Amino acid sequence: RMAAVLVEFEVLYHQGWTQAVEKAITGLKSSLLVEHPGTKKLYVNMDPQVWELLRETRIMLLMDLEVPDAAKSLRVNLYTMKHNWTRLETILSDYDGLIERIPKIFLRAMGPIIARVDAAIKPGKSIM
Repeated sequence: RMAAVLVEFEVLYHQGWTQAVEKAITGLKSSLLVEHPGTKKLYVNMDPQVWELLRETRIMLLMDLEVPDAAKSLRVNLYTMKHNWTRLETILSDYDGLIERIPKIFLRAMGPIIARVDAAIKPGKSIM
């Protein structure tokens, strides 16, 4: 009897997980960068649930359970995603640091250069 309950739980959990995969994949279609409304600081828009989904996908595959194709393809791109996420985090951190180090008296003169960098970043703030 206990084994039947556990199997039923596993089946229900797996079904729920499969549905959660679809929601997480949909979330990846949002903007790559988000701007904090108060500080205007940019952040990489990567939901921590995506990393959790990728870990769970690995485990589900090891258990020979059915995994949605979307999760499999995401898993294939795991290294690239982590690498790009890390690079973007570093670039944004470096950019913030550079802007903060510009003396106030030079901000006006640097305005056109900062505007060009902001224009280059702008496509990352739009929906993918």
